[in-house]
Amino acid sequence: AVPLPSENDGEHVVVLPALETAKILLLNEMVQQNVKKAEMARRLDVHMPQIDRLLNLRHNTKIDFLEKAAEKLGKNLNISFS
Repeated sequence: AVPLPSENDGEHVVVLPALETAKILLLNEMVQQNVKKAEMARRLDVHMPQIDRLLNLRHNTKIDFLEKAAEKLGKNLNISFS
């Protein structure tokens, strides 16, 4: 799992683009639910290389595929402006 930002003053915070943030949150949820990449591939009915690309921060994954992956974990992908 990738640690989420803490709220301690004085610490350096790295801000990630939305797509990378969504991928990290997806990976963290997979770890929390103990869902392996092979199981995620089965749930999404795709081959393993597609899961590798889904979790690769350098790959430009379509947001609808991330949304579908979140749904397979019983979660929703929410996007907002702040």
